[in-house]
Amino acid sequence: MSYMYAFCTNQEPSSHHTAHGYTRNKCLTGHCNNDTDCGENAQCITREVPPPDGSGDPPTIMQCECSEGFFDFPPEKTAKEDGCLGECNDLGQTDQCPGNTECVESSSGFGECECPVGTEGEPECPVITTVTTTLPTTTTTTTTENPVRRRVLPILLSSVSLVPLLLILPAFASLG
Repeated sequence: MSYMYAFCTNQEPSSHHTAHGYTRNKCLTGHCNNDTDCGENAQCITREVPPPDGSGDPPTIMQCECSEGFFDFPPEKTAKEDGCLGECNDLGQTDQCPGNTECVESSSGFGECECPVGTEGEPECPVITTVTTTLPTTTTTTTTENPVRRRVLPILLSSVSLVPLLLILPAFASLG
């Protein structure tokens, strides 16, 4: 028994997409003839495709797959068209990311391993704690002197000491 497989473009929707780039509805993606047909960090691999009904010899296909440690981000980014530039392709917590990092879609459209919100310091990503310290309040009171009082007071004091001298001076003048 032989099976016909059609090669699909990335624009064709498929509700049966699998991690291997083909579906059970006999639609294959990423067809290639050699490594040069594939994007960066991807290779043209020969694979056996399980027959849809599970019987007979499985046919073989050649399709682009990411090299170990590199990931595409289907259906937006594929090994054939865009290459494998991602660190991961399973969003959220995944064994593809080290420590406590999570896989998130980057602005370039590939998966990146990042610390979850509220944490930092890859790959362990400890929770950021904020410490608030309240210092005691100190009140300072300053008194401003009246500048007129500061100048007038010495003048008054000196004039008070001159009054007895003025009273004694005529007495000394009459003696002489």
